[in-house]
Amino acid sequence: MSANDFATVAVAVAAALAGFSSAIAAALAVRLQRRWGSTDAFLRIAQQFETPEFRKHRTVIYNLERDSFQSWSEEETAAVNAWCAHLDLVAVLIQSRQVGKVAFLNLYGDVVLRTIYQIAPYCNHQITIRGKQFLLPVRLLSGTLVRTWRKRAGGRRYPITIGFPAKPQVRVNPDLFDSDDAVLAFRVDGKFSKRS
Repeated sequence: MSANDFATVAVAVAAALAGFSSAIAAALAVRLQRRWGSTDAFLRIAQQFETPEFRKHRTVIYNLERDSFQSWSEEETAAVNAWCAHLDLVAVLIQSRQVGKVAFLNLYGDVVLRTIYQIAPYCNHQITIRGKQFLLPVRLLSGTLVRTWRKRAGGRRYPITIGFPAKPQVRVNPDLFDSDDAVLAFRVDGKFSKRS
């Protein structure tokens, strides 16, 4: 092998190593960027949930008579609608893996599960008016959250029962979410049924 051949091979090996190193660096940068994006999305969700306006919405929803939605005040209905719109966005972020499902469950699972229980009858009525697309991301996420809740509670990493601050007589658990007619009608677990 001549000196020119050796130099050519050395240059080719160096170029291949540089290309390989660049590919690894790019992959790491993409991964890091995705983590930053996920962190940013999670923080923005938390900021919205913690605003005084959304804390008030949450309190209103917790105190609703769930089956009497047709007699709710304008303020109560507006609180539910604002909450649902934000929850729909959150559900999309979780389903697209921009926000971790378990992290979200640990931080806001109790809040979301309580509110889903409370608003299910109203939302089911709205689905008959607005169509099956209404709150579809939340409806798809509901079953996933309940399954994750049950699994984590079975492993003693999440409480099995969640109470309501102002209604100590109302307590929800995965069995209730798997048996309550309104919640079952609200959930879309994977696919629409033929009659849906």
